[in-house]
Amino acid sequence: MLFILLLESYFNQTHEYGINASLNYDLNATDASDVTWWVNDTVQFKINLSGFIQNTSSLNLGTYNINITVNDTENNKAGFIFR
Repeated sequence: MLFILLLESYFNQTHEYGINASLNYDLNATDASDVTWWVNDTVQFKINLSGFIQNTSSLNLGTYNINITVNDTENNKAGFIFR
């Protein structure tokens, strides 16, 4: 069974343009087996095997809906969107 711990502060983040405009968050999922993470927009964002997501280039002013999926070795999947 896949267990995901999401903190409310991950969602609806606001950054002032030009000030701390980087996205750097550590998402958490717990499972008896290993988990794998995916992000829908691999041009602007990357996520590593431990769930750390960050932007890969400078972001333009705007709202980004980032779709994250986590999967365990038994193919239990969970997905969510944060902005």
